[in-house]
Amino acid sequence: MRGRIRMADERSRLGRRIKDRVFAGVCVASAATATLILVTLLTSVITQAMGLMYSHAQLAKHIAIGVSLLSGFVGVAAAGLLLAGMLRHGVSRRRCVGIAMAVGLLVVSSIVFKSLADAGEARNFLTAAFVTGTPSRKPESAGIWPAMIGTLWVCGLCGLFAVPVGVATAVFIEEFKPRNRMVRRMHTFLQLNITNLAGVPSIVYGILGLTAFANLFGIVELRQDELPPAMGVTYYDRFETEGKALVWTPLDGRTAPATVPSPSTPFQDIDGNRVELAIVSAEQMLPRQVEAEAAAEAFVEQLATSVKALEPVTVAGIVQAAGSLLPLADLRADSGAVLSAISGRIEGATLDSRRAVSRLFRQIRGDVENLEAAARFKGLIRSDAYAAREARKSWYYLQVPFGRSVLAGGLTLGLVILPIIIISTQESLRAVPQSVRQASLALGATPWQTVWHTALPAAVPGIMTGTILAMSRAIGEAAPLLIIAGIVYITFTPENVMDQFTVMPLQIFEWARRPQTEFYQLAAAGIVLLMGILISFNAVAIAIRHKSQGPMS
Repeated sequence: MRGRIRMADERSRLGRRIKDRVFAGVCVASAATATLILVTLLTSVITQAMGLMYSHAQLAKHIAIGVSLLSGFVGVAAAGLLLAGMLRHGVSRRRCVGIAMAVGLLVVSSIVFKSLADAGEARNFLTAAFVTGTPSRKPESAGIWPAMIGTLWVCGLCGLFAVPVGVATAVFIEEFKPRNRMVRRMHTFLQLNITNLAGVPSIVYGILGLTAFANLFGIVELRQDELPPAMGVTYYDRFETEGKALVWTPLDGRTAPATVPSPSTPFQDIDGNRVELAIVSAEQMLPRQVEAEAAAEAFVEQLATSVKALEPVTVAGIVQAAGSLLPLADLRADSGAVLSAISGRIEGATLDSRRAVSRLFRQIRGDVENLEAAARFKGLIRSDAYAAREARKSWYYLQVPFGRSVLAGGLTLGLVILPIIIISTQESLRAVPQSVRQASLALGATPWQTVWHTALPAAVPGIMTGTILAMSRAIGEAAPLLIIAGIVYITFTPENVMDQFTVMPLQIFEWARRPQTEFYQLAAAGIVLLMGILISFNAVAIAIRHKSQGPMS
């Protein structure tokens, strides 16, 4: 009996020594990493300082690298000796962890400070207008709102797909292991492939997502002008009247025949209100040029007569004269539209010569003629008018194949992080003591009840840790989404899962590849905002993880 107790004590002592050495190695590695990062920052600072002191920048760079490497080796050796001495003299692990956290905080603070210092004027771009604005070719008016909303859409769909599927797969593989030899071999083969998938480059997942989700393996073949099969959508035929107004007529489905305009056709405007139109045969000629031209010419002659009395001729004077003549003119066009067209035409016009004034009045006459023709023939439509097929989408709109949509991007990112979630969930389930499962089964619980009520709740903290790491990778991915999205200049936000999208990494990439310095600063501001969103996501996940931690009862 005493021999067994002595052997147990020796095993326990040996286990503690191994743990202490492993912990010391981890601490030394952490200190070495922190020191090398600090060395990198020191290299940058010394290079800049040497560049100011010496005219030869290459020599300054070599001197700075040599000094930094020497200080790095000294720092790593000192950190290793310090931690080894602390463990040897019985310093508690909590203090070692505190020191490591302090060093890590110092490193992170140095990186953030250096990034903000290098960004320079990028902090001036990080404003409310930048957050709520849309992309633009002018740096001062560019924003990141569509990319930020697209990132939230894609990452939300990615989490909704990857987390349940990954956890369910890990539970099936880890808790319900097969007993048949052939099935066990398939189980081992599946586990090996999941482990290998964690190291596959993300660009490969982008190609897979483009083939499987965006194109559906080419199963659904569509003509160039054919709409894909979908749900949550209403189809219309769009027509253009003789007055250049747009009207729509609803259809029964995607494959309904084209609508032929007739007196019984239910035409609607953009708001769905019924519109009554007169049908004109294809052979009937409309007196467009006679009536519209005559009305426009009469109005412009009256305007020219009024302007001649002005001394001098100014833009404000022309606008005022037009406004006073419109109520008396025989025009069917909207007075506000006519006055707006005149104001837009003469804005910035030069009135330095009689020829310039004549040219301006000819342009005004053309604008008024177009508005008058649109007003006179707004309620007329030809019987052979072309019907353009159009789809109005609801928030739950879904089509097959998915195309270059938010859903395809979210599913592709889900494939990227799925192996990470599966492996982390497996490790968390393995960390649950086997005695807990045996106690649950001994009390009469079924295997599924044991997993659902005992093993899985105990593994939630580890599962949340793996999910945090996976989502942190997903929110910064650019390569697979570049293949799925295809374009990065998008000025609208997604309204459903089938809309086109862009994400913050793609927008940052688009700004960073431009040669102007202002776009570099925009990219730096976007990176800071992306880091803020990432930290916010991680903070929420960490809070959930800590709340789920607790003693099993």
